[in-house]
Amino acid sequence: MLRITEDQRFYADPDGVMYDRVSNLVKMAEYFDDGLVYAGSAMAAKRAKELVDCAVRGELFSRPTVVGGEPATVETNLETWDCEPWIRNHVAAEMQKARNRGHVIDALAVHFAACGPLSVADAGLWALEHATEAQMSFDPVSIASRASCLAAWWAKVDPKPVAWQVTVSDPEDLIAGTLDMLCVIEGQNYLLDWKAGAYKPVYKAQVSTYRRMPVVWHSDPETAKALALFKSECIPALVCLGEDRAQFRPVADPLKWSSALTSHLGLFRALTSKEDSPVDKELSHTMTVFEKAEVAA
Repeated sequence: MLRITEDQRFYADPDGVMYDRVSNLVKMAEYFDDGLVYAGSAMAAKRAKELVDCAVRGELFSRPTVVGGEPATVETNLETWDCEPWIRNHVAAEMQKARNRGHVIDALAVHFAACGPLSVADAGLWALEHATEAQMSFDPVSIASRASCLAAWWAKVDPKPVAWQVTVSDPEDLIAGTLDMLCVIEGQNYLLDWKAGAYKPVYKAQVSTYRRMPVVWHSDPETAKALALFKSECIPALVCLGEDRAQFRPVADPLKWSSALTSHLGLFRALTSKEDSPVDKELSHTMTVFEKAEVAA
């Protein structure tokens, strides 16, 4: 069983070995957005390697920013750039947004997968009710509209769920993450990730990285093996939920996109420290999405 650390920044296996979260790697890739970092190309990998080499050597490297409302570039290195607080604060902000919207949507999808879909109107009410029960600060219109979009997409596409909230890892790169659903759509295997907001190219890298991770964590070894085999034959895809409609975006070239993201691992680790993040041995990551969707009531 995979465990997650208390501050939501790392996963850890039963032996206490920590794994970086793929979603945090995505945030860093977004931060270094200069048109190359998550372009899903050899150029992106080259750019990331340059940043890693500069960081490790302590040399200056360029970082895009905004000065006085205008795009600008600054030169920095690990000594002059206090990145750790930014990563902490940014991840905390993203977690809050996920609590406000994304995790409600995840829980709704778990409910659909286990119990069958709700009507568009009922899905919106379900999401609002669960957000209220969890005492979240949230935008009611945003939650209801995205839940309704998910319900409409589900009714139209009719996915056949195989597993949901599947934790995967790569022991070689020491990265891990949790994909939202494995399913079959019109005879094709898909690995899906819900996004409660606008599409971003870096999301392709995220779902493609989930697909290439060799290990599936499950309490039953045979189930883990079967899910890993199923996942290896999947097309990674995004379901981006806007205010009025859902976009279904399969990824045509997953190897290219996953390579673009994992090429940032060296820089990510140069900018972060695991020592200040003790593993919470008690917090299991097998039932995170509201733990509940009440195992879908």
